[in-house]
Amino acid sequence: MNFYFISVCSIISSLAVLTESCMRMVPPEDVYISSTLAPEVNPPTTTLAPETAAPTTHAETGMTEEMMTPTPAVELSTVTDKVCPGISAECPDLKLQFYTPVDTIEQDGCSVLKCPAGGKPYATTHFSKSEIPKPPTTNDEDEFTIYKAVEAEDLDKIFVDIFGITCEGGVWKASVYPNGILTFGIDYEPDYDGMDGAYDGLKSEIDRMYC
Repeated sequence: MNFYFISVCSIISSLAVLTESCMRMVPPEDVYISSTLAPEVNPPTTTLAPETAAPTTHAETGMTEEMMTPTPAVELSTVTDKVCPGISAECPDLKLQFYTPVDTIEQDGCSVLKCPAGGKPYATTHFSKSEIPKPPTTNDEDEFTIYKAVEAEDLDKIFVDIFGITCEGGVWKASVYPNGILTFGIDYEPDYDGMDGAYDGLKSEIDRMYC
């Protein structure tokens, strides 16, 4: 009995010595106890798309407000073609009515007709094609002359501006008479009328033109 007790005591003493030796071999600074906690994980969230209001539909028409909203009109610019004097798609080529040479010059981007230097422009027509009444002193002839332009200010103009020529109803008409008209009386003597501008504004269809 004493022997057994002595043996147990010896074993306990040996274990105590061994434990103390191990504790002395580990430095205090090498002993580390982690204080970091595991990261907190948030539960996944679900993002919902915003709700879109359905278009309002009118019961009577079956159309939505968007369909019934008027679309603003787009204003279109108007482009006007350049109009050149003495040129018209409705009337024949004015140059074909000249019975003497005439010059073609460029003016303001247009090809226009002008008598050569020294020329005295005039034209012929008929009372039956004119708004000018036939003078009582005139003979039976229907033809008369839109008399020559002789003033320097007129000679510097192009032909259509001298006599106010425009296209109307498919024909060329004069409406300005710078020196009136020339007719012939019963005795075939020359007779000048309207030199005071009394006939200006009355239209006469042109038959022939001269320089």
